[in-house]
Amino acid sequence: THQKGQKALAFVATMLCPSPPPLRTMENSPLFSPSSADDDAAMQAALLASLAEQPSDEPAPAAALEGQASLLAAATPPPAVSTPSTLEAFIAEVAPAAAAAAGLRALALAPRHLTLVKVRGDGHCFFRALAAGLVLGAAWAHGGLAALEAHLDSLPAESAPAIAALRALLGRSSAEAAQALDALNDGRSDAAVAALRGCATAHMLRSAARFAHVAAADGSPSLEAYCARMAQMEPGQDGGKPAPLWWSPAYGGQPEMVALSEALGLRVEVIDMSAAELQTHEVSCAELPATAPRITLLRRGLHFHLLLPAAAEGELVG
Repeated sequence: THQKGQKALAFVATMLCPSPPPLRTMENSPLFSPSSADDDAAMQAALLASLAEQPSDEPAPAAALEGQASLLAAATPPPAVSTPSTLEAFIAEVAPAAAAAAGLRALALAPRHLTLVKVRGDGHCFFRALAAGLVLGAAWAHGGLAALEAHLDSLPAESAPAIAALRALLGRSSAEAAQALDALNDGRSDAAVAALRGCATAHMLRSAARFAHVAAADGSPSLEAYCARMAQMEPGQDGGKPAPLWWSPAYGGQPEMVALSEALGLRVEVIDMSAAELQTHEVSCAELPATAPRITLLRRGLHFHLLLPAAAEGELVG
């Protein structure tokens, strides 16, 4: 990559607060990683062409930049959050190892009946998948809306911006909550991502002694610098020059997962299909009540999708 390169995310089987161990993050990876084969093919090809043609330390000719921008503009991006689809269709699409495929098929069966909600690979996938898990789980499950509202009411004032952004996705009524998938694909979606990035980084800075290792593991000069980069939704300006075409938001990883679990009172389960066999990890605080929301994410390489019970839509997706 043109910054620090892709960094492997190492998970711990169970992450209990208040002391997260020093693990690396996935910051500063390219916008469309070659390991994320399920990203939109045209956009990925355009960006990879850009990376191949553009040296990291030399400005590209104006014509080359215009050509790269034209390729990206012509590509049609996938939805930020897609409608649910079957895990069997996903297996056919990505052709995982046999053991991983068998594990995915088992997740689609009783007792879990999980279905896949794809999240666009744009550098925000972790935060967007987390927001989608909270909002769609509440909107589509019987009694879920009231349960999420009660949970949000119980959170501390420090999380108010994230709470407000999640409520904006849900709307003010059950009828509006039923349109939550639409909200996850309009401007409210990026607003929620920005709020969750801010919530995670603010929590890390409030607990700086516990999260100090994050900057060292990432290679950042300080936790403040790491958090400033993680909070960015758009590239900054460097001496009045436009940001490089390959600029990407920092990928959310294990530190942000721990921070949001603590700040928002969540259990986050990660089903990792990056290896030949599925591995399952959970991030949570020991003192969370049994009623705390649970988000299940599917990780493949550097990318996160969302897994939801098929019953959340009112019927099994077959």
